[in-house]
Amino acid sequence: MQPLQNARHEAFAQGVVEGKPASTAYVDAGYAPKAARQRADLLLTNPAVQDRINALKVQRQNAVAKKFDLTSEWVTNEFLN
Repeated sequence: MQPLQNARHEAFAQGVVEGKPASTAYVDAGYAPKAARQRADLLLTNPAVQDRINALKVQRQNAVAKKFDLTSEWVTNEFLN
């Protein structure tokens, strides 16, 4: 998935995936801190932002799996058997 067109939305999504609280990611993305908690929660409901967060999580998981040379078959066998 391509980065979001709105640079602040993209920065917010990146921050959330990094593990920042939504309100912190919201302010770090360049939004005003006033009512950050409520507005960050609202931004989390944006379908494009949700899709981007999910795509970034998958990318991160794939990078970790590649780093440790893990395959889905190995993980399945190791943890489900």
